[in-house]
Amino acid sequence: MQGADSISFSNIPVNGKYEMMVFPNPAKSEIFVYLSGKKGSYQLTLLDMMGKPIKTLTATANQKQQVAMQQMPAGVYYLKAEYSGQCLVRKIILTK
Repeated sequence: MQGADSISFSNIPVNGKYEMMVFPNPAKSEIFVYLSGKKGSYQLTLLDMMGKPIKTLTATANQKQQVAMQQMPAGVYYLKAEYSGQCLVRKIILTK
């Protein structure tokens, strides 16, 4: 059972494949993204509920990347990671 201080992970890497962990989720002001499975850089795009890009940044595989969300209103967002023709999308819930 998760408590108020627990961290939930969205997708844990399996068998060394391209995977993305996003935590905490739900988030209050920032999220951390960890991409694993391949070396190199990934493009991260934060999207609103309508699919409109809000923020784009580059992340390095196997390193934790911070994504600040303090200036965004509470709601549902999507985080898209792209690498070498592959794309992963995770739903992010932002609470205030």
